[in-house]
Formats: sequence, structure tokens, C-alpha cells
Amino acid sequence: MGDEFYNIAGDPDVATAGEYGQTRGWSVLSGFTNNGAFAFCAAQMSGPEGTWRFGYDSGRQWQVAILHEFSGETPYGSFAVDGRDSGISGWGDGLWVVLWVNLGEYEAITQGNRLDLRLGPIQRRMALRGTAAAALKVRECVENRGVAPGAGPRVSQIPSHSPGQGAVRPLGPAPTRPIGAAPARPLAAAPAPGRPFGSAPSPRMAGAGPSMPNPGNPGEVFVGNCRTFFAGYRCTATTLTPTGSYGEAMLVADPLGSEPNFIVQTDRRDVSQVWVAYPLEPATFKYLGLWNTSDGRCRRPMPDQDAEAEANLGHDTWELCIE
Repeated sequence: MGDEFYNIAGDPDVATAGEYGQTRGWSVLSGFTNNGAFAFCAAQMSGPEGTWRFGYDSGRQWQVAILHEFSGETPYGSFAVDGRDSGISGWGDGLWVVLWVNLGEYEAITQGNRLDLRLGPIQRRMALRGTAAAALKVRECVENRGVAPGAGPRVSQIPSHSPGQGAVRPLGPAPTRPIGAAPARPLAAAPAPGRPFGSAPSPRMAGAGPSMPNPGNPGEVFVGNCRTFFAGYRCTATTLTPTGSYGEAMLVADPLGSEPNFIVQTDRRDVSQVWVAYPLEPATFKYLGLWNTSDGRCRRPMPDQDAEAEANLGHDTWELCIE
């Protein structure tokens, strides 16, 4: 079975998290390392109570992970299934909080009706619907080393490259930080969104527009809040190598994969070239022309655009705010 330990979310040694299968509304994900070794399987659910996972890794460390912006060691708190309480603490990297549970707590998730987590600012109540079926699918996934019979894993839009260490240690001394914080170390092993496991990066730019930064060569990852005219959501910004005379570039993405990805590169005048890729085609970017900002946070298209940008912008109202 192997004795390597990995986090089921936010581990930098895990290059991809692909979908192994689905059951009772749960998506079962399988993770693989940068060199292709099996890392973990976990069942994931998104709902009104938020996004969370439970599963275990190749070293059989039982884990629960919740999508939450907490960073650092959590306060000591409670893990309660149907009122049966136990003490627990975890570690967050600004995107995921991971808890390392014992077998009894893990089995309680599969048999109970409600999970309550209370760890300082982290307050969650999750309905445990379909968890028994999800746990069986996770076990099958682990037994098959993360690869469904007759098929390889499909790419998930939930990022698997937040800083992390092994399952018995915190998620690392250099957690992902809010957008705008000073960079620490590059996450060079992180794949671009939409990149299938084992393949070379293959971003495509629709049309012949300006030279776009390559999202297949990511750098530092930051976490913040994004807003468009249509939605507000938690987002990640990954630094990229700018092209031409531009001074900085980044890939702005929704970790849940429901909002478009943007590539933004900016010059010294604070004028940006912008590209967009939609969730159904996350690796196909369309050029949206030149955008500027009046407050340093929100960017909008400038009045005069070339024909390609005008066609891609259409008659929609565009805005991207990053905080």
C-alpha cells in the first residue's frame, strides 16, 4: 500500500486531483504526485454549508478538509457527529483547512446524520447524506490506486497545489497568502487549471491576438476575493511570466471551477491586457483587449478596442475586481 503521507487537499506534492467517480451526489477525487504516484482518494461535496472532503491517503491517514480561508494552526475545538463530541485541531493554508481524524471519527461520518465543527472562527454544520456510499467509493478508489477501471481520472477544477506537508504535520511554513501579500516561495510544481494528469500544458488562445502569458508555467499562488458583474467568489491568483514589455502577469481562477478564468498582464501605466476562458473550456482563452482601473482593484475594458477584442467582448458588461 505504501507509507507516504499526503494531504487530501492543499498538498504541493500532489500535482492533480482528478475525478474518479460519483455516488449519491458526492464526487470522489483521486490525487497523484508530480512523478505520477498515487497520493489519495477523497469524497467531495459542495452545498449551502460549503465545500468539504473526507478520505484518506496512500499512508492510510484519515482526513477531513474544508474549503476555508483560515491560515495557520486552528484553535483547539470540537468535532461532533450527532452530538458525540471529540477534541481536534487542524491547519489551514488560506484555501483549505485539513483535519487529521482517527478511524472512529472517520467511521462516524459514514454512519451519522450531522457533523458539527467548531474551531474558533471555523464554524460549520454539514448534513451527512450519502456518506456511507461515498466512503465505499473512496475505499474502491484507494484499492484501484486512484484510477477507475477502464478510464483515467478527469481533471477537477479544485486546485490541489496549496502549500502542504505530510498528513501528520501542518500544511507547511509558507502558507498561501492573501492577494497582495509579499511572495515567499514559487509553487513551480503547480499545474495550470484544466491540465489533465500526465499531459503537457496545452493552453490555447482563440484568435491571433497579442502574445499571452503561458499559464502552464505558474509561480506564486495568492488567495483573495473576486467580483464580476455577475458573481462574487473566493479566488486564487497565480503569478505568470509576462510577455513583451509588461511588468506583471497573473492567472485569476475560481477554485470551484464555476466562474471564468482570467489572465491579466499589466504595464507601468496600469493598463492591462486581459484574456478569458470559460468553465466548459478552461484551457481556451479569448482576448478581451485593453483594460484599465481607477482604484487599483477593479478593471474594466477601455473604450477603443481592436476588432478581435470587440467581438469577444460582445454586448456584455465586463468587470473584474480583485481584493
